[in-house]
Amino acid sequence: MKVRKETPLHALPGGDAEVIGWVDLGAEVYAFDTVNGYTRIGTRDGALRLVSLDWPAPDQGGFWIRSDAL
Repeated sequence: MKVRKETPLHALPGGDAEVIGWVDLGAEVYAFDTVNGYTRIGTRDGALRLVSLDWPAPDQGGFWIRSDAL
């Protein structure tokens, strides 16, 4: 899937989760699961096209973005 808009990146699903970076428009990602309107994403090579990342990668093997960004 491609990210349809620059969107906040979270380590956990949910609107109250801390923003840890931003994903670029057009970044290609895999969607793993969805919880409360947030989708856990990752890539084949483990890298994302990021605008910024202010936090280390989470141990869960993915990051969360709003589902409507995909």
